[in-house]
Amino acid sequence: MMKIISCIAAMAVCMAISGCIPRVDVDEKRAEYKSLQPTVSSYEEMSFEPISLSGDKNFEITSASPVFDFGPQDGVSHYKAFELPTTDSTYRVLIKSYQYAVQCLFCGSAYFYQTVKLLDETRKPVPIVRPEPAIFKLGGSYRREIALVIKPEDHAHYLVVHTTKQFVDAGDTHVQPAPDLFIAGPLPMMIPMGNMQTSAKGLPIGELDIALEPVE
Repeated sequence: MMKIISCIAAMAVCMAISGCIPRVDVDEKRAEYKSLQPTVSSYEEMSFEPISLSGDKNFEITSASPVFDFGPQDGVSHYKAFELPTTDSTYRVLIKSYQYAVQCLFCGSAYFYQTVKLLDETRKPVPIVRPEPAIFKLGGSYRREIALVIKPEDHAHYLVVHTTKQFVDAGDTHVQPAPDLFIAGPLPMMIPMGNMQTSAKGLPIGELDIALEPVE
């Protein structure tokens, strides 16, 4: 019985993915990624969008976004760069990346697997990064969240959101909440489905959100 319920839940998830979130041709985007060439040669050349403490911005990283080579380990990536607020307070940065459906029903899902680089006021990399473990949440659609705390002594003035060649090539396996299952009938009920382990493909483009909040 539980196997049947699990299968029904999986089908419900697939139907939700198919109908409610953007679709993308992963193979096409990966092919584009393989031919990417940097359009910016240094952090000094990047343009940075200011974001305030308690600020919240939706943004897209698209095929038209600038490209930077983040080194042998991370490789090239489209990116979005932000200028962080000048403050003596400790604050938390939360970055969400929203799920895409993969072209056809039952083909799975995909994310822009976000990571960050911090830069000081001279736009040199800051070695101190404290990312919290990535988590996956369900709220309208699935999203991948990463967060890090920035302290005044870190001297972080800029933040660059990007992905890595490993994520684009291989995607990732993760645990995410499963939608509750609705059972119709004389006594309609919602059955909590808990968490499910799933894999998702990686993308070089994405829909994201960044928010800053003070740490008390």
